[in-house]
Amino acid sequence: MPLRIELRTRSGEIIGVTGEVYDEVDAMLPILEASEFPLLSGVDRYENTIFNGTQMACITDEIRRLIPDAPPRRAKMLRELLTLCMEGVRTPDAQLWFLGD
Repeated sequence: MPLRIELRTRSGEIIGVTGEVYDEVDAMLPILEASEFPLLSGVDRYENTIFNGTQMACITDEIRRLIPDAPPRRAKMLRELLTLCMEGVRTPDAQLWFLGD
């Protein structure tokens, strides 16, 4: 199932995009334990999940812990997601949208 991830301003302008597609199974977010990844484990693949700037600052740590053991395509997507989060932390009123299928 695809998952599109957008960094947006509050007015809806898209600042950046990453995500996954059907044919890239190793690019998908893994199933995560809430005790280890409290924010990313809450991403709903079937609905929209939105994070604010404060939450994006916390997600960066979760993403960094996932990258070393990730397959190449997933690692690429996670690095792109990390870049979006870091940009979102610097951008006033930015929101990170996970758009479920």
